[in-house]
Amino acid sequence: MAVGLLAGGVEPARETLSEHPNLQLVTAMETVLREADLTQLLEAIRCSINPEARATAISTIESLGDGVLPQLSAALHNESPDMRTAAALLIGRLHSAAMERTAAACAVAGLELAAEDAHLRTLAARALGDLGVAAAGAYAEGVARLLDDDDDDYVRCAAAWALPGLGKDAMLHRDKAVSLLAPLLTRKTEPLLQLAAAEAVGILGESAE
Repeated sequence: MAVGLLAGGVEPARETLSEHPNLQLVTAMETVLREADLTQLLEAIRCSINPEARATAISTIESLGDGVLPQLSAALHNESPDMRTAAALLIGRLHSAAMERTAAACAVAGLELAAEDAHLRTLAARALGDLGVAAAGAYAEGVARLLDDDDDDYVRCAAAWALPGLGKDAMLHRDKAVSLLAPLLTRKTEPLLQLAAAEAVGILGESAE
C-alpha cells in the first residue's frame, strides 16, 4: 500500500525534511513516507503553530495524492477534535469529492469554531476556507464571527484568510478584517504572527481585484 501511495511523491517530500524547522513534524513525515500512516502527521500538524512548518507537512500529504483520502475521511470520526480538524484541513487541500468536502466541513464547523482552544479555532477556520464555498459556505458567518475573537490574534488571522474561500457573503467582512489585521503588520510583534497577518491581508487583497 505504501509503495502505491508514495509513487511519484517520495523524493520531493524527502528533500524538505533536512531543513524542516519542527522535529516532531520531521519524525511524523518520515513515518508517512515509510508507512503511509497519517496519524502522527495529523497530530503534528495540529500541534504546530508555525505556518511554514504546517505548509511543508501539508505539501507532504498532497504529494501522496488522493490515495490518502480514505484515511483522512476516517479521521473525521476520530474522538479527538484536534485530529478531526487536521483531517478536514487536509481534505480541503486534496482533489476530494463534494461529498467528502461537505462531510469535512460538517465535522469541524460546529464545536470546533467555538472551541476553548484558540489553536483549534484557528485550524477550523483554515479548514473551512480550504473546503470552499460549496462545502462550507453555510458556515461563513461563524468564521466571520472569529474576527471578533478577543483571545488570540492567530484566530483573527485565520478567519480573515478563510473569507475569500467562503463566498460573496463572507467577503462582506473583508474591510473589517483588513482594518483589524493592518496594525499587526506595523507594530512590533512576533514574526510568525506578522507572517500570518500578511498572508491573510494579501489573500484578501487578491480576492478584491
